[in-house]
Amino acid sequence: MPRPAELATIGDQAVRERAAEILARPQYARFRTLQAEWLGKLLELFNEWLAWITQLHARAPGLYFTLLLGMLALCALLITHLVWSLRAAMRMPAPAAAARGAGERDFAAEARSLAERGEFLEASHRLLLASLAHAARNRLVELKPDDGNRALCRKLEGAAIDPAMRARWIELIARTDALWFGARAQDAELYAAWRNVYGALTGSAP
Repeated sequence: MPRPAELATIGDQAVRERAAEILARPQYARFRTLQAEWLGKLLELFNEWLAWITQLHARAPGLYFTLLLGMLALCALLITHLVWSLRAAMRMPAPAAAARGAGERDFAAEARSLAERGEFLEASHRLLLASLAHAARNRLVELKPDDGNRALCRKLEGAAIDPAMRARWIELIARTDALWFGARAQDAELYAAWRNVYGALTGSAP
């Protein structure tokens, strides 16, 4: 009995010839004829419909043109609906952008509300987050969810920001970090400094 050929020595042509030999067996004949039968029946129905339309044009021209106009109106309606659907889809925001916009928090508004209640440390922390969110949105610095404050400060040192603003920003992050994990004292001056930095960063009034 001859040894089977190694897989590495079998070429594409040999594989195709072997597959054709297997598919030519009688047990696969019904699968070869199934597609041909389906297409043949479809063509037969189409030819019968064309013959009926031709006879209708000769026997009842009024009904023929009424049917023709109805089909043209249906085609126009379908095309109009397709164009409207495409335009509506293009006007919709991208799912990721919509989800991101729906999930964004207004940290600056939260800071104002907290400051009005005298919670200046929490308000300062919200403005810290608001400033970082603004920097990320405007691609001033690349942030990751697991970045700590020290990592943030290192990234800010290399950001394309005014040096004085950058130094003030890093200083406020360090002060807020120390209070947040330390005495947690309410510091109105810290909040005022954050308002000035955030206002200068975003171009809004502090």
